[in-house]
Amino acid sequence: MLHRACHLAVLWRWLAENPCDRVLVPTYAASRKEVWTPDELRRFLDGTRDDALYPLWLLLVTAGTRLGEASALRFS
Repeated sequence: MLHRACHLAVLWRWLAENPCDRVLVPTYAASRKEVWTPDELRRFLDGTRDDALYPLWLLLVTAGTRLGEASALRFS
């Protein structure tokens, strides 16, 4: 948006050049996430079956929700 605005300012001769052309664009490389195999997941769920947070773990796994989303849920 800023680049386009400065481009228009150059066209309208309000600026001599677009300062956004000199900006170095940051590069982002996402790190590879380790994902559990179905056997590892089953072992985890079996090991936490008696834990008070077991319903939360089960919800996260089956619904694909993130922890922040599930933490915001309220049950009455």
